[in-house]
Amino acid sequence: MYNRALANYRNILIFYRHNYKVVITIMYVLLFIAIAELGVIGYFVFIKPPPQYYAVHNDGSLSAIKPLTQPNFDSGALSQWEK
Repeated sequence: MYNRALANYRNILIFYRHNYKVVITIMYVLLFIAIAELGVIGYFVFIKPPPQYYAVHNDGSLSAIKPLTQPNFDSGALSQWEK
Protein backbone atom coordinates (compact mmCIF):
# COMPACT_ATOMS: atom_id res chain seq x y z
CA MET A 1 0.00 0.00 0.00
CA TYR A 2 2.87 2.34 0.80
CA ASN A 3 4.44 1.78 -2.64
CA ARG A 4 1.13 2.48 -4.35
CA ALA A 5 0.70 5.78 -2.49
CA LEU A 6 4.30 6.71 -3.28
CA ALA A 7 3.78 5.95 -6.98
CA ASN A 8 0.59 8.01 -7.00
CA TYR A 9 2.40 10.90 -5.29
CA ARG A 10 5.23 10.67 -7.83
CA ASN A 11 2.74 10.76 -10.72
CA ILE A 12 1.12 13.87 -9.25
CA LEU A 13 4.52 15.55 -8.94
CA ILE A 14 5.38 14.69 -12.54
CA PHE A 15 2.00 16.04 -13.68
CA TYR A 16 2.49 19.37 -11.88
CA ARG A 17 6.13 19.69 -12.96
CA HIS A 18 5.18 19.18 -16.60
CA ASN A 19 2.33 21.69 -16.44
CA TYR A 20 4.58 24.19 -14.64
CA LYS A 21 7.08 23.99 -17.50
CA VAL A 22 4.28 24.47 -20.04
CA VAL A 23 2.96 27.53 -18.21
CA ILE A 24 6.45 29.05 -17.93
CA THR A 25 7.01 28.51 -21.67
CA ILE A 26 3.69 30.19 -22.46
CA MET A 27 4.62 33.11 -20.19
CA TYR A 28 7.94 33.58 -22.02
CA VAL A 29 6.15 33.58 -25.38
CA LEU A 30 3.64 36.16 -24.11
CA LEU A 31 6.48 38.29 -22.73
CA PHE A 32 8.23 38.21 -26.12
CA ILE A 33 4.98 39.21 -27.87
CA ALA A 34 4.45 42.10 -25.42
CA ILE A 35 8.00 43.39 -25.97
CA ALA A 36 7.53 43.17 -29.74
CA GLU A 37 4.24 45.08 -29.50
CA LEU A 38 5.92 47.80 -27.44
CA GLY A 39 8.64 48.08 -30.08
CA VAL A 40 6.08 48.46 -32.87
CA ILE A 41 4.09 51.04 -30.91
CA GLY A 42 7.26 52.96 -30.10
CA TYR A 43 8.25 52.91 -33.75
CA PHE A 44 4.92 54.39 -34.85
CA VAL A 45 4.93 56.99 -32.07
CA PHE A 46 8.48 58.29 -32.43
CA ILE A 47 9.21 57.76 -36.13
CA LYS A 48 6.45 59.45 -38.09
CA PRO A 49 6.63 59.88 -41.85
CA PRO A 50 6.07 63.42 -43.12
CA PRO A 51 2.47 64.10 -44.10
CA GLN A 52 1.65 63.94 -47.78
CA TYR A 53 -0.92 66.30 -49.26
CA TYR A 54 -2.74 65.91 -52.56
CA ALA A 55 -4.76 68.32 -54.66
CA VAL A 56 -8.02 67.14 -56.21
CA HIS A 57 -8.82 68.37 -59.71
CA ASN A 58 -12.31 68.91 -61.13
CA ASP A 59 -12.24 65.53 -62.88
CA GLY A 60 -11.44 63.78 -59.58
CA SER A 61 -7.78 63.01 -60.28
CA LEU A 62 -5.13 63.54 -57.61
CA SER A 63 -1.77 65.25 -57.89
CA ALA A 64 0.87 65.54 -55.21
CA ILE A 65 1.59 68.98 -53.80
CA LYS A 66 5.27 69.85 -53.47
CA PRO A 67 6.42 71.79 -50.40
CA LEU A 68 7.46 75.40 -50.85
CA THR A 69 11.03 74.53 -49.88
CA GLN A 70 11.44 72.49 -53.10
CA PRO A 71 11.55 74.01 -56.60
CA ASN A 72 8.35 73.78 -58.56
CA PHE A 73 10.09 73.38 -61.93
CA ASP A 74 13.11 71.36 -62.93
CA SER A 75 15.73 72.91 -65.21
CA GLY A 76 14.14 71.60 -68.43
CA ALA A 77 10.69 72.92 -67.58
CA LEU A 78 12.18 76.24 -66.51
CA SER A 79 14.02 76.65 -69.84
CA GLN A 80 10.78 75.83 -71.72
CA TRP A 81 8.84 78.37 -69.65
CA GLU A 82 11.54 80.94 -70.26
CA LYS A 83 11.11 80.85 -74.07
